[in-house]
Order: sequence, then C-alpha cells, then structure tokens
Amino acid sequence: VSPDGPGTYQLDSFRRGEGTLDYLIPVDAKKTNLGKWFGKRVFIEGDEYRDRRWRTPVLKVVSIQAAF
Repeated sequence: VSPDGPGTYQLDSFRRGEGTLDYLIPVDAKKTNLGKWFGKRVFIEGDEYRDRRWRTPVLKVVSIQAAF
C-alpha cells in the first residue's frame, strides 16, 4: 500500500533490497480485486508506463494470478 503513489497498491520484489517495482492500477476495478492478493507472490499481466510525477513505473493490471 502506497500513500504517495498513483494507486493504492504496489508490486514489491521478493528479493532482498530491490524494493518497489511498480505501482498497480487495475484496468477494470470491478474484475480485478488487488486487495485479495496483498502479501502474496503473483504473476501480473499489463502495460507498464512511466509518469513524470513518480520515479517508480505504473503498471495497468489486466490480469493477476498466483505464482507457485
């Protein structure tokens, strides 16, 4: 969860020291509930872009699924 980012959720690396990879914005908020994936390892599909306001890229989430 990021209070300063463009969205409520962010994708963090599970590797030590890498930190935040992307801010997450669902393309369809009704279909994509990001809250249920909080704290889990996931695979995410979507379009990544850079916004001048944030150093971290933004990822428009199209789909998300559990990583095994």
